[in-house]
Amino acid sequence: MEEVETGFLKRLNPVIAGLTLLTSVCSLAFWGLNFAIAVLAGGAFAIFNTNLIAGLIQVTLADVRKPRDIIVAFCIKFPLVYGVLVLLFSRRLIDLIGFTVGFTMLLAGLIAFAIIDNRTHNHAPTGSSREDNIQ
Repeated sequence: MEEVETGFLKRLNPVIAGLTLLTSVCSLAFWGLNFAIAVLAGGAFAIFNTNLIAGLIQVTLADVRKPRDIIVAFCIKFPLVYGVLVLLFSRRLIDLIGFTVGFTMLLAGLIAFAIIDNRTHNHAPTGSSREDNIQ
């Protein structure tokens, strides 16, 4: 069975973690401990979410699809994960804005990772150099 390539999502996790830590330290200095914890929770949820999405991609696009695995993966992803979020927000256990800032590190991580990946790998079409593409 050939595995589906989800390495991009897994390589994204350290970038999200670094940006989340940096943001939470800055928010601790400016907005306090509760906000910083919420930022960390949002970043952790973003990492957890990307890992779950990578797993869903693996299960759904595998050569041999097992309906039971797909159903279990979707049952874990949606009701369980988002049910925990509803519980956290409805009980006001976590700051919603701080969590949103932390979860937004996923978008910032995607942008940073794309820039880093573009700089480290020459994505020029075959037969041409990077300088030819700049013209």
